[in-house]
Amino acid sequence: MRQVCIYSVVILLGVATPSSALDKTLRIYCMDANGGGMTLIVTPLGESILIDTGDAWPDHRYVERILHACADANVVEIDHLVTSHGHADHSGGIEELVNRLPVRRFYDNGNSGTRDAAYLEATQGKSLAMRPGDDIPLAQDTMLDRMQLHCLASNLKVEGFDGDIHAPIDGLASEGTSSGLNARGAIFLLTYGSFTYYASADITFNVERHMVYPVNRIGHVDLYLVSHHGLGDSNNPLLLDAVQPTVALASNGPGKGITPEIFERLMAVPSLEAIYQIAYNKSYGAEGNAPFDYIANRPGQTGNWIKATVYPDEGIFEMEVSRRGVPIRAYAIKPLFVPKPDPVPGGGRQR
Repeated sequence: MRQVCIYSVVILLGVATPSSALDKTLRIYCMDANGGGMTLIVTPLGESILIDTGDAWPDHRYVERILHACADANVVEIDHLVTSHGHADHSGGIEELVNRLPVRRFYDNGNSGTRDAAYLEATQGKSLAMRPGDDIPLAQDTMLDRMQLHCLASNLKVEGFDGDIHAPIDGLASEGTSSGLNARGAIFLLTYGSFTYYASADITFNVERHMVYPVNRIGHVDLYLVSHHGLGDSNNPLLLDAVQPTVALASNGPGKGITPEIFERLMAVPSLEAIYQIAYNKSYGAEGNAPFDYIANRPGQTGNWIKATVYPDEGIFEMEVSRRGVPIRAYAIKPLFVPKPDPVPGGGRQR
């Protein structure tokens, strides 16, 4: 495991606070990117991680939504900005963001499709390419559970696997041989004590299988960001069967994800307690949508986020949509999932 080192000295974040007075909560904001990606993570020490910046837009809507979440979390600068891949709905907002909010460090997947001219100008060429097995350096405190943001896959490479991700595996399903920007995305696992959050971006079916087969490198996931907004070329059944998520969260749009096929696949996972969505998808009705209380933006609504708050001492995390009158639902943080010793070919569950 490579711990990414940026500076040779320890940098203290903000004003020192006695450990006994620390707020131990971890907050994760999944913002409305209209089917793109924008996730703000704020650690108990106030350190901020932004994964993806949404699209560029003339009316500034996506950067404004990031700034709104930052204001809610008392974030005045981004400590770590991660660009998962080069598609505009995940990276297009970076130019405006850096002009409106200080950013200390940049990370990406090292692919030329991400590092285009606009990206290089916004980052001033100082972005660090994340490799599978790398950790983004996060501040720690002896009175808190360890916080880790670990890279599982990046640029067609998967931690612990050096072969061709598209090579057939006897008995396992394969889907396409895409080597495009989605397949090359940087994928992360955030761990805080026994809580885990899987940040998937738009990673594809064949890359997903190598993260859990023949070795489950992820374990049980409490909060699962639905891969590729809930589209059909991701969310491998083998992955879902291995990670057994408690809650699924889709960064979808009113015309983009979750497809009925993926919705049904998620609902079939025995551990799943709930599916949350950023937007109601007008194309699918009940076949591709959760109940309204689990959807941040109903038809005609925009800009609402979904926030997860982790309370380690209570062993729970809460899901909240940013509309008034919607109740907060709490879910228990489960022990780490122990992978089955003999995974079932094709991703089916053992009975």
